[in-house]
Amino acid sequence: MDNYRELFKLPAFKKAIRNTIIFTAFSILFQFGIGFMLALIFNRDFPGDRYLRGLLLIPWFLPLIVSANAFKFFFSEQGIINAFLLSNNLITDPINWLTNPNLVIWTLTVINIWIGIPFNYVLLHTGLKEIPVELYEAASVDGAKGWHKLIYITVPMLKYVIITVLMLGFVYTIKHFDIVWIATQGGPANSSHLLSTLSYQLAFREYLFGMGSAVANIMVVIILAIVFGFALFKVESN
Repeated sequence: MDNYRELFKLPAFKKAIRNTIIFTAFSILFQFGIGFMLALIFNRDFPGDRYLRGLLLIPWFLPLIVSANAFKFFFSEQGIINAFLLSNNLITDPINWLTNPNLVIWTLTVINIWIGIPFNYVLLHTGLKEIPVELYEAASVDGAKGWHKLIYITVPMLKYVIITVLMLGFVYTIKHFDIVWIATQGGPANSSHLLSTLSYQLAFREYLFGMGSAVANIMVVIILAIVFGFALFKVESN
């Protein structure tokens, strides 16, 4: 219990809680939203769709260490992002995307969104393929428009797929470690720590194994609570 008491007094822990909420919430929101939009687009056959689907999966196929190092270069002061913004007169000075304490967690969230979109797209696209085409044809005969089909056919038929995608997305995101550690190692000044990276920092860098384990235990409780909530919602929706 002393470990937990000391942990809640630690400023880095409070930042890690805040960062984990931001990182998880916005990652899931945009990964799911963009993935769902892409799944709807590619649910129809059009010229070149197979090649574009292959390109969409690239972030998923790349090892995380490759993606993290690539984005670490892209978002550096002399990186591609600043070069593009400067060349188009959108900014006057380079932005410290990964060294500004106020920006770093948002930059890492953008990186994670890009990496997680293919996962959401694949599962949602697979679910869309299981919806009978006859339902849409019957709705068209009855005069239903595109939004009506989406709200009254697509979403209800994908209900369980959506719940599963959101639940898995939450679990994968809240325990995320690689991107943050490779890009910033929780810096600058502990401003980009997540619960996962803080646990590692305390246990294996500062050798405070009890406090590191306490952070890990808190993560387990949060994950179990959210997963139980998703499962309960799924049962009630039956």
